[in-house]
Amino acid sequence: MPVWANRNKGEKLLFKKVVAYLPYAIHKKYFGKSSCSRHEQITYIVEGELDMTIGGQFCPLKAGMYHVIPSNTPHSAIAKVDCVAIDVFSPVREDYRLPDTPVGWE
Repeated sequence: MPVWANRNKGEKLLFKKVVAYLPYAIHKKYFGKSSCSRHEQITYIVEGELDMTIGGQFCPLKAGMYHVIPSNTPHSAIAKVDCVAIDVFSPVREDYRLPDTPVGWE
């Protein structure tokens, strides 16, 4: 699990064969350095705001907004306020799965 994803009591993780669903809290002043992976990613903002740079393009996201991040596309994020987001990855991010996380809902 990434360091910025605090798995709080009541959070649900979903791992299926083709997608992983990961809700998480991002704290104010969080800076996610630029990264990219083979996974397609959708980032949906539930609460708050998140400023992302995706493929060199500035993408400010507010609650109710999302962005699709294609495979192998550099992206970074800055949280100016606390926010809650959901990331969906395809294929599954096996590196985020904890040893005790079953397939399907916990």
